[in-house]
Order: sequence, then C-alpha cells, then structure tokens
Amino acid sequence: MKGKTGNKGYAEGEALVTKDSICFFGGINPETGTITEIRSMDKGKSFKGKIFVIESTKGSSGVWAWLSLLGRLGNAPKAIVMTRGDPLVVGGSIDDRIPYVFDLDRNPTDAIKTGDYVKVDGDKGTVEIIPK
Repeated sequence: MKGKTGNKGYAEGEALVTKDSICFFGGINPETGTITEIRSMDKGKSFKGKIFVIESTKGSSGVWAWLSLLGRLGNAPKAIVMTRGDPLVVGGSIDDRIPYVFDLDRNPTDAIKTGDYVKVDGDKGTVEIIPK
C-alpha cells in the first residue's frame, strides 16, 4: 500500500488494528501502552512494540505529548498507520521517532488484521503485509 509520510523511518512487526477512533489523552494508558478507551472493541490491548493501525484519533490536542510520554516510558508503538492523517500525530511521531504513514491507497484497517506481520517504510510512504 502507498500513502503519505507523516514521519520518516522504518519499522516492522506484528500489527494491532483498531477500527475505533482513539483519544490518546485519556484513551491510552502511557504506563503500559494499553487502550483504555471505554467504547473501544480493543480495550485492554497493548500496542507497545507493535505496528499500531488505527482508523483515526479524536479529542485532545495533546496527542503529541502523549506519544512523547509513551516513548519516554518505552511503551510506544513501533510505527503508526492511519486511515486519515492527524497533524498532531505528526508532531508526536517526530518527537518520538515513530514512523507514521497515512491516507493510503487502501483502507489499512480493512487490509491489515491484528497479528499480521507488517513493514512500514516512512521514507517511501509504504506499508507491506508479509504473508504468513
């Protein structure tokens, strides 16, 4: 899949996919990288060390600071792939050196499943699903 680069860098690993919109400030536990969003179908799942594939963010303008805190605590995702871009995620991903790709030519939350092995190349704006 090809998209836009929010932040450069390369990461690969297991994906955690959510079709929910997540508010990072209050919807993510920074001490564990776990989704705490009350209405999320993925509540209780952690994106720590995974490729976080998300529909969109919602709410707080502090998402960049929350991403930075997650990084300082060692609980950030390896990369972020989003259906729709968010300029606040750009700031947080740059601050924490997280590859970030968005606005892909296919909906990533439909194409990628939780547990898939994914390669994210923020330099090229590409996301590749590696067959099992």
